[in-house]
Amino acid sequence: MYGKNGQLLGEAAAKHRQVQHYIELLRHLPVWDRPGEVHVVDAGCGKAYLSLALCLWAELNRLPVRLTGVDSSPEVIATVQGIASRVGFANASFEAASIEQYAASPAGPVDLLLSLHACDTATDEALAAGVRLGAKAIVLVPCCHQELSDQIAAGAKAGALPASAHWQPALAKGLLQHRLADVITDSLRAAALESLGYQADVLEFVSPEATARNLMIRAVATTAAASRRRDAYARYRALADEWAVAPSLERLLGPLWPPQ
Repeated sequence: MYGKNGQLLGEAAAKHRQVQHYIELLRHLPVWDRPGEVHVVDAGCGKAYLSLALCLWAELNRLPVRLTGVDSSPEVIATVQGIASRVGFANASFEAASIEQYAASPAGPVDLLLSLHACDTATDEALAAGVRLGAKAIVLVPCCHQELSDQIAAGAKAGALPASAHWQPALAKGLLQHRLADVITDSLRAAALESLGYQADVLEFVSPEATARNLMIRAVATTAAASRRRDAYARYRALADEWAVAPSLERLLGPLWPPQ
């Protein structure tokens, strides 16, 4: 809805601000600085509104771009393909496949892998896919951190958490325990990326007033020294051991994961 002066109003204005902020967070990634086409993969794409907006921004700025959307639902893929066709974005294709399936047989090299609000361990699947595909940048907006929340709750109940000695006041409250599990999950993801040669930043994606799921992990591949990667892995291992958790991420990365 527009006001008399042509400004967007209400929910449309909030969505416009979200899109603009999203593009601002991604437009400085080094993938846009090199010559040639930028291949963007949206893992667990849904209707891919933000990815399409990013690619349209790239085209408007004369940056050649190709988008591949991946989602396990054929119905969703049919819908988003229609949306891309209606907005005239010819360099977009969409595949009905799991994230793991796509990572096993990609269509060419990947420059930027995105995953926005993929639920629980689907974010880990996307992270692992980005590493496996050699993505130069990986951007994740996690959602529904259930896996480690369950593991921490079970460990606390069994008295098997080394962290309990100092964190009992938080563990005794369900809401605090769940939010703490969210922080631990994403801290481990960021540390894992750094141990695998990425520089990872954790940012606020949108205002907390819009959604509580407003955290973004933005990672860029580097030529980090082996010692720096080992330090990151040591931080990862110490945190995982303190909370007695075993994230699916380790299994999903397979032989790419640093040796324990």
